[in-house]
Amino acid sequence: SSENLNTWTDKHSNARVCKFLSILEECSGKDTFNSIGKLKSFITDKKSYYNPKGKDMENFNNYSRWVFNTNNASPMKIGPDDRRYVIFDCWTDYLDWEDEPRNKYFTDLYNIVDGNYHEELVEFFIYIMKLDVKVYNFSLNRPKTKAYEELKENSISLPVRYVDSFLTLAFLDDVDMSAGITTKISVGQLYTRFNDYRKLTGYEDMKYHINSFGKALGKIPGIECKRNSHGRFFEINYSVVKYYMGKHYGYKYET
Repeated sequence: SSENLNTWTDKHSNARVCKFLSILEECSGKDTFNSIGKLKSFITDKKSYYNPKGKDMENFNNYSRWVFNTNNASPMKIGPDDRRYVIFDCWTDYLDWEDEPRNKYFTDLYNIVDGNYHEELVEFFIYIMKLDVKVYNFSLNRPKTKAYEELKENSISLPVRYVDSFLTLAFLDDVDMSAGITTKISVGQLYTRFNDYRKLTGYEDMKYHINSFGKALGKIPGIECKRNSHGRFFEINYSVVKYYMGKHYGYKYET
């Protein structure tokens, strides 16, 4: 258990070696956004490694299970194709502020886990062992809670949300977005409209440079950044963009 993600991500650290449970306390986006690739690897890879200082790299079997505790609204990014995370909101219902002894629910739970209720633990173990997990796909059948869906939605980048907005809310109401129609619009013009959208929707502090904006949109199938004698422009095929946005992010559009 640690509040410092670097405890695990540092290449010289042996904190993950022979560990079954790793707990990151006070998880925050500031820590995880730049290490999301490593975290994915830590969660799914069967083998891992570390590099002791002054020695050769060592490999080890990766058995670790991960728990992230946080009070932050955006502790990490959840991609549209995620198959790793389960997210639960912790309610205050069981804090028992008025009860004596204080936190009775968790005191009783601790006593069970600590072994004072041997029969209950045996029954739970028997129940777990009887579950047929040979053909069970945990990634597809894991709980997808409201908290999970909200964090997944919040992880969508602002340029992608803007694309959804002009597909649904007519932020480009002066162009034809019919099926099969391809529209050309200058990068500068679309960037100006994006900034208007950003201010209108309360994301004024989330600033994007025009090059970052262009790069983000260029990753969406159906949107190509091209250049002619007048400068750079986007060529947008709405049928392709709508199909991608629907399949990749779950957005729904009228046909």
